Amino acid sequence: MKYGGSARLIDNPDGDSLGVLLSSEYSLLDLLRYNRGLVYSQQKLLADILKNPLPGIVTKLEIPVYFVMGRYDYDTSYQAAKNYFDGIEADQKEFITFEKSAHYPQFEEKETFSKWMADTFIH
Repeated sequence: MKYGGSARLIDNPDGDSLGVLLSSEYSLLDLLRYNRGLVYSQQKLLADILKNPLPGIVTKLEIPVYFVMGRYDYDTSYQAAKNYFDGIEADQKEFITFEKSAHYPQFEEKETFSKWMADTFIH
């Protein structure tokens, strides 16, 4: 995040540790548990993803497929995501690009994201 590409229009998408500590809803123990769980999840999930890359496993889907990408996302390569998306076989699929966002378009372009969600899923 320090060098860009994770968040562009927001400061911290994963919350504010000081804000959590100062709130009446959470304690120091909650914050420690959250961070411990985050580290544990990342270790388990990343190890599996590196051993079993998704593009080699999922190539055909029988449900609608939506890839939501921020143009400035350097956590997830835009071109790699587009290449994978293009290779997926699905009757209904859409690659959505948020032109001002990095990894968190749902926070960085809230209004545009909300409109897309409503237009797409509320009929």
